[in-house]
Amino acid sequence: WLGVLERPLASPPRPESALVSVGPGSRKHPSGIQRAGMLHARKSGESVIQRWPYEAPPCAVRYCALCAYEGGSWSAWMGCSSSIQAALEGRLSGLLQHAVQVVAAGRTDAGVHAAAQAFHFDAAPTADASLIRRVLMHGLPSSLQVYRVGVAAAGFHARLSCLGKRYVYRLLVGAGALWELPFCWSVDGCQSLDVERMSAAATILQGEHDFRSFCRQETSGKSCADPRGPVRHLWRLQVLHDGQATSPGECVGTQRILVVAEGDRFLMHMARMIVGTLVQVGRGRLQVSDLAALLRRKQRSDQVVNAPARGLMLDRVFYAEQHEAVLDCSSPAPQATGLPGWPRVADFEIPSTLSLYATSANPEAQETDGVHVI
Repeated sequence: WLGVLERPLASPPRPESALVSVGPGSRKHPSGIQRAGMLHARKSGESVIQRWPYEAPPCAVRYCALCAYEGGSWSAWMGCSSSIQAALEGRLSGLLQHAVQVVAAGRTDAGVHAAAQAFHFDAAPTADASLIRRVLMHGLPSSLQVYRVGVAAAGFHARLSCLGKRYVYRLLVGAGALWELPFCWSVDGCQSLDVERMSAAATILQGEHDFRSFCRQETSGKSCADPRGPVRHLWRLQVLHDGQATSPGECVGTQRILVVAEGDRFLMHMARMIVGTLVQVGRGRLQVSDLAALLRRKQRSDQVVNAPARGLMLDRVFYAEQHEAVLDCSSPAPQATGLPGWPRVADFEIPSTLSLYATSANPEAQETDGVHVI
């Protein structure tokens, strides 16, 4: 009877430290990790009024995975309860019965899609990779699919081990099918873009440059807040088209263009701003020579246009051979970019002379890495 009398008659209030804000003036909700921690507390009879920081389970095994998602259905990769990261963490935490932290290769903006986003998480050694994949395939919204899960090789970190990324942007001029519209930028007007001029401008941006002119400017006035600096190596920037007539100003029925960008890292909105500026060149509003002047400016100007997020897709993430073998990144994903009527993206060999990004996951790098990187 003493135990019954000492038991609280109502559920205790949620601790403020276990809540996360989802926006100005909005209600606060626990994240996926915090919900799992509080659920475990209730089941084990422990006090719920405590903070549940993430801790890797004892003798944890690192798992790596590939997922695809339709970005228009999500707020972003991370940042609030409707993010992709929160959905994965909530589902994995419920399956594994302990708090799970998901770390991705890159943090895509709201509206950006992915065909092969890589991420990792730590779980108890008793977890089965094939079971995790099956549960995730059937327990997530249709706009998010996890299609590969495996035990990671030694030293793997989804973000710090990443050697580079490939982004693909779709441009549609003229009429297109309804299913295409959520995945491309339907450029206003029926006048075709000059693909030859766009390709010439893309050649200027290839290589290692200071890309401060093509990243979002901070409210503090800084054009780049990445602690690693604004220099990026863009080893591929290619403009592909479907073979339709592309003479400047010519009115066409439909013109489909792919802009393929591969590089070691990308600043925030860098890929979208490059595409938006190339479209300005294709329309004749900018000259090819203006691109070199924009690079030298090292600060964003009104000539740099930010393309809509819905046309951008993270197509592939590059890793060293031992990590590629587990993730099988080289094989086409079920959501590959080879859609009917669109040009296909051929694999492009990474230059052997490329100074690859450091793969050591040291604590200091984890604190500062990934700031404003998509």
